[in-house]
Amino acid sequence: MLADAACIASCWTVAVLGYFALGGRYDPVIYLRFWPVIPTFVAFNALFRLYHGRLLYPAVPFSPVEELRRLAGAAFLLHVGVLAVLVLLHQTTEGFSPAVIVISGVLTAVGAQSVRNACRAVLARLGLGRIPVALIGSGGTARRLVEALSRDAYAGLVPVGCFSDDR
Repeated sequence: MLADAACIASCWTVAVLGYFALGGRYDPVIYLRFWPVIPTFVAFNALFRLYHGRLLYPAVPFSPVEELRRLAGAAFLLHVGVLAVLVLLHQTTEGFSPAVIVISGVLTAVGAQSVRNACRAVLARLGLGRIPVALIGSGGTARRLVEALSRDAYAGLVPVGCFSDDR
């Protein structure tokens, strides 16, 4: 959750400051009013079921492609919602640049997966955020599975034992 919040805050900051640096006519400070996008993005991710299992290791059962699809969907809906609120409630986007919102949406959709992967790598290095699992099986297959899970930080699982019917 913290990684997603940091990602969207960073993407908005980059979009606003980048637009301003390239000659945007809007005062970057007015974009501070958009702070609710941060908890809203986290809430959308929760609705897309990206937080389950342990809080330190979200989306354990999803493949990277499925996780990216859900993150991009949440980012898209959030940013379309921001544009819709500006147009429907304020009847204008005057004072704000729609380009900043679109750029932030693209950056968030593309960057969220990378930020999550970086957090996973840091957590794995610290020995945190991995779910202990017990395997049922024995022999070479169980050994290969233990080795594969031990090497794969993305899986988020750490084997702690094996149950076998072999004596």
